Amino acid sequence: MEANQKMLDAVKWVSGTGCVIGIIIFALSFFVSDYNKDYIFTAVGIAITLSAAAIFLVGIFLS
Repeated sequence: MEANQKMLDAVKWVSGTGCVIGIIIFALSFFVSDYNKDYIFTAVGIAITLSAAAIFLVGIFLS
């Protein structure tokens, strides 16, 4: 049980950090769209957020 809790804590921190970074990149690129005409950073922010959520789901499944 102790090993599962350590893994869940690590997954929680990694996923939380990824989600925060992804949301910040998404918000900055979406609302400051005059600098970025093709919205590439918006897609990058969404991809980082979704991949962090996928890491969280896989971590929950494994433990």
